Amino acid sequence: MIIILKEQLTIQQISAPKGELAMALDKSRKLTVDLSEADEVDTAFLQLLCAVRNAAVRDNKEFTLRLAADSDNSFRNVCRDVGVERLCPE
Repeated sequence: MIIILKEQLTIQQISAPKGELAMALDKSRKLTVDLSEADEVDTAFLQLLCAVRNAAVRDNKEFTLRLAADSDNSFRNVCRDVGVERLCPE
């Protein structure tokens, strides 16, 4: 299953993606989160994504991220700022 999350992914809008990601993880063995159109990402969203990734690993499910092709995007910047670059796909 592919979940496309766009625009602002911040604490103010976290409830919608939280529910969408939880439902997708329950229904699928493979989950891809597409952040290629995200304009803004904050640490609250990053924490949510880490929790979803950890749940996928715990349940032996496949979890992948899809980012914009440019190396200077919101998600990569937040990951770099908080020291979790390992979450970013190559």
